[in-house]
Amino acid sequence: MNKTVGRSPTFYTATSVRKSGVKELNPVNKRQNRIPGEYARNAKMADKKYNGWNKDDVELGDCAKKLQTKGKVLGLVAGAFGEGSEDLHNFIQFLAKSIASDSWEEMGFPNYAACKGTFTSVIYRDLGCIIAHGNAYLKNNRVGWAPAKTTPGGSHFDKEQSRIHNAVLNQRYCEQFAKVGMQAVR
Repeated sequence: MNKTVGRSPTFYTATSVRKSGVKELNPVNKRQNRIPGEYARNAKMADKKYNGWNKDDVELGDCAKKLQTKGKVLGLVAGAFGEGSEDLHNFIQFLAKSIASDSWEEMGFPNYAACKGTFTSVIYRDLGCIIAHGNAYLKNNRVGWAPAKTTPGGSHFDKEQSRIHNAVLNQRYCEQFAKVGMQAVR
């Protein structure tokens, strides 16, 4: 399942930023490691709500059993800065290998490695654009949640709200200018 990690102190601590090479401290890998437990917990809650299962039962409920039969739950996580979890990178490699092994000759590639490399790049490029767009969308939607000024100089949130407001005004001005310019050309 695809998840995102916001730039919050829950995942992005000072230690995780300074020691970004350590897998256990990496924010997206921390989130990735939580996902299987969350899915198991949600399956048990669904069994409790819909199937009458309770914790004292020896056997798992239908939902939890079905989840276990599907194998490992992957944590496909994108971070606030566009980074991806280990499972996400492994999944991209799996996709590229699958595409290349099935049809590299039919697509006209000189060899398997060239096809795999091309598709790896394409998937990373396209997914990177989707992640960047998603992060921008989340940030834009959360600007209204900013609290009132708490310090005489204004909070970080107030400055961010002002910056985005000015960017929107600038975009509207550019759109109007483009329309006027197009009318002048005609």
